[in-house]
Amino acid sequence: MNKYFEKIKTFIDSKYFTIVMSAIIVFCHTFDLFNLSIILLSIVASLILITKANIMNVFMPVCLALIGNEHNANPKSPMFYIALATLTAPVVLLIIDIIRNKLKIRNKIFLSTALLILCAFISLINTPSFSDSFNGIKTLGIFLASTIYFSSRIYDKKSAFNIFCYMFMWIGMVVFLQMQIYLLKDASNMFKLIKDKQIMLGWGISNHYVGVLILSFIATFYLLYISKKWLYIIPMIVNTVAIVLTMSRGGYLAFAVIVVMMFLAVLYYAKDKKQIIKYYIIAGVSGLVLLFIFYQVGLLDKFMDLIFSREINNDVFAMNGRTPVYNTAIRRFKNHILIGNGLFSSHYYMALDINAKLYFYHNYILQTMSDLGILGLIAFGYFIFTIVKPLFKKNIASTALLMMIVYYLVHGLLDTTFYLAFLMIILSFIVVFSVVEDKVDIEKELDLNNN
Repeated sequence: MNKYFEKIKTFIDSKYFTIVMSAIIVFCHTFDLFNLSIILLSIVASLILITKANIMNVFMPVCLALIGNEHNANPKSPMFYIALATLTAPVVLLIIDIIRNKLKIRNKIFLSTALLILCAFISLINTPSFSDSFNGIKTLGIFLASTIYFSSRIYDKKSAFNIFCYMFMWIGMVVFLQMQIYLLKDASNMFKLIKDKQIMLGWGISNHYVGVLILSFIATFYLLYISKKWLYIIPMIVNTVAIVLTMSRGGYLAFAVIVVMMFLAVLYYAKDKKQIIKYYIIAGVSGLVLLFIFYQVGLLDKFMDLIFSREINNDVFAMNGRTPVYNTAIRRFKNHILIGNGLFSSHYYMALDINAKLYFYHNYILQTMSDLGILGLIAFGYFIFTIVKPLFKKNIASTALLMMIVYYLVHGLLDTTFYLAFLMIILSFIVVFSVVEDKVDIEKELDLNNN
């Protein structure tokens, strides 16, 4: 290989690549440089494929496309078409790579996702909107293709997972910086923007931001546990602050569950469990004292009022206002119990039944039932089973991956996680580690200096 490409590969496989890419994401988002972000995506992805760097590094340019701009493309601009044209390069290189190195499709996630897609095609019989349903099928298709490709290209699970977690830690800090920059642009209304859940970064809403932040929190916890470097506590604190700022109640619930799982995991893997229990008691008493102080000065009441009394635009978004959304899902499910009403038919029926401009039912169980019927619900249950089953192993990496899946399961009961294209793309990177067999010990000492 050309010596220049060797140097590029060495840089891409180093920790500095992640830091530089994080800075580029913040820069492109701050100035809303959509065209530049797409061009950089093409260049970086192409270099990763050409130099044969660790394939998990693709996660950073993917994040550049997902969160590196406000998605305000201007189709009338010539640069828009030039930017899109540059995507030809990584696509061609990807096709060449697939031809040269066959994909491994013999895994249960392939089968379970294919069954979901099959149910989606069957449900087209009843769909009121083919465009919405095909959009849903496209989302599942992208997830399946991404899972197959990356699971076929991971040869060192330990190295790939360490790189993934390190990148995700930085992505959490990127989102935090994006939020701060947004708030500083309108500093006089900062509190109102937070209170009214109006932090709008252009690539999603608060329920999406909190998902990235919680997943980043889990990834950082894993790095902290493996490396024993207390410096990782700083990004965990940064993530926690950003999670609070999202004002996402579903996110808060999922975060609470994840924190409890982390405490249990530390206790489970600890050699001296009695010492850990002592630390927990001290931390618990300190926390209760702090809550009591907050209660006495009125801060706790104000925060709880802020969370549970807030309504945005209409009752559909209030905590008890999800009832009409859920009722719509149940009512439509009863119309076509076996095969459902068509994937993403929720968009059509919520506009028709309750005049709500929503795309999803905000609950993956009701979404699956209404859209894909009983057959789809069985396929979805099998899909979750195939992802979760391999993760019940006694090692911290499997536990961290399980926490990430639990986030999707818990938050998805109140907001949209599964089926949402943005989070499904991220999920495709996560589930490959439950597909790839353990060829090396994923719990060996973490080394990010050369990986």
